[in-house]
Amino acid sequence: MGYPFSALVGNEKAKRALIYALINPDVGGVMLTGEKGTGKSTMVRGLADLDHNMKLYEVPLHTTKDRLYGCDDWESITKNGRREHIPGILEQAKGHLLYMDESNLLPDETAAGISAAAGSMVFIGTMNPEEGQVSPGFLDKFGLLVYLEGEKELRKRMQIIERRLEYEEDPQNFCDRFRDKTEMIAKNLDRARKRLHRIEITEGAKTLASELVKEAGCEGNHAELFLIQTARAAAAWGNGTMVTAAHLLEAAQYVFPHRGRHRLSEEWAEKNQENEAERKEEQKDSKKAEVPETQQETGEGYRESRAAGGNERKQEPDKNLSQEENFQEAGGVCPVNDWMKHSEKVHSANCTGRRIRADEIKGQGHTVKSRQGIPMSASDVAFGDTLLHAAFHSAGGKGAGERKMAVQIKPEDIRLKVRSGKTGCYLLFAVDASASMGANERMAAVKGIVLSLLQNSYEKRDKIAMITFQDKEARLLLEFTNSVDLAARRLTELKTKGKTPLAEGLRLSYEMMKGVLAKERAVFPVLMLITDGRATAGGKAPYEEAVCQAERFAGEAIRSIVIDTEQGYVRLGLAEQLAEAMNGYQIPMEKLTERPDIFRDILNEIR
Repeated sequence: MGYPFSALVGNEKAKRALIYALINPDVGGVMLTGEKGTGKSTMVRGLADLDHNMKLYEVPLHTTKDRLYGCDDWESITKNGRREHIPGILEQAKGHLLYMDESNLLPDETAAGISAAAGSMVFIGTMNPEEGQVSPGFLDKFGLLVYLEGEKELRKRMQIIERRLEYEEDPQNFCDRFRDKTEMIAKNLDRARKRLHRIEITEGAKTLASELVKEAGCEGNHAELFLIQTARAAAAWGNGTMVTAAHLLEAAQYVFPHRGRHRLSEEWAEKNQENEAERKEEQKDSKKAEVPETQQETGEGYRESRAAGGNERKQEPDKNLSQEENFQEAGGVCPVNDWMKHSEKVHSANCTGRRIRADEIKGQGHTVKSRQGIPMSASDVAFGDTLLHAAFHSAGGKGAGERKMAVQIKPEDIRLKVRSGKTGCYLLFAVDASASMGANERMAAVKGIVLSLLQNSYEKRDKIAMITFQDKEARLLLEFTNSVDLAARRLTELKTKGKTPLAEGLRLSYEMMKGVLAKERAVFPVLMLITDGRATAGGKAPYEEAVCQAERFAGEAIRSIVIDTEQGYVRLGLAEQLAEAMNGYQIPMEKLTERPDIFRDILNEIR
């Protein structure tokens, strides 16, 4: 016995959106997004009491293709040799409600199949943005979106606790208490549905709808249609006869949040953006400071210095600073969106994650189909498909005459599970921690950027490693691990000191990445090199040595991104030359604050 819809406290906007979807299925469904414990799933499951003519079908997170689209009835095949079809969830849900809990974690194939069924049922999805985002195409299939937050008012919080305790103590008695209220909502819902076709949509309402959509900056024409249909449902629920401006403005609160200029992920990054604005102001102030002498070189001296990789005159500042350690707190966290496009994928993988789609995950993931093969273990066998294949042949198919038993399994009948899912990437941070990085609070900015990337890596379940290079050596701070907290601790404790052994840093980075590829070729290794490109420690020609090390990456399946921390009005572009040698990509550090999605665009290009 489920928790009654009428007993829910608060989140009136979300409840209203669900009611509008029941009144008018053309609103396009509802996506409820919010933190854990806000009652999203409880609210959706309570809809079953409001309309007994519409059933609620739920899509399990790791449902199989057979369960989603339907499959053959193996019992019918084994008994009489006839193939009969068992309908899947999508067929059963036609004309009803289709519920997707944790819809942001659905595999791409499942989301694509559900999207193709749009219009034949009412979609209802729930998600927690902290666990990852929904692809834009899938999110666009939902007409309405509502953010749910935990109740702040003390009285309501107490009421939630009291009702929940009463329900757990005696569910039947609790539901009986709210039966009248539930039936009243159901009657009002039925009356509104009957009134819907009589709601008038005037030319003025259509004009206003178009103006609102244009002002919100929505793409395409879905927004106008969903806006009008939601306004119709609002008018019917409110006993109206026509769509008014008030109805359209109310509908806009549901239709625009995920279609306007501000996307879903940006809404949840708002607090981080406020911190970033403060950091930008600090950067403006720092630009007014005197430009270091090494960055004011022009003419002959500048050209000679650049050609030599800055080995002559750029060593002096490091000599003065090499004996001192400089510690800087992390600067404002830069909002970094998911930097891998949704179509990014590898053929197979041995590890799990949430960033890159893998056609086949060995030993893990959810089964999407089967194929013929030799099993390495009993868990690899798709017993259902194996029996189906054997039974079909035994009942009169090809090879049936050679079989003596009712169902005889031969080696050619054995089918193996093909498991699909997502995998993470191997992300190596190589951080320049020399004394020059302490100038103008650069290390503080670097820490802020890396912490943002670490947060994104936590959401995507990447494996992370970190090395630093300073003074005369490169040092491994952290082996590849899933522990983002440990990586963050090591980063925040990092101090700047000494010269820049850039070649050593690249050598160690290359060895670590080659070690990963040697263990498993089906991985997605990414190097994030954070430096200004100035090499001041090593042999006679430190920068040339660094370029030689960088060129080793060009011939490997390693994606390389160089975050250029060089500052000043005159720049040598040494980090950019390194990126070219690595066949990678260079990003000036200041661009990260202007374009949080730049990583995704870059990874798409260097894939």
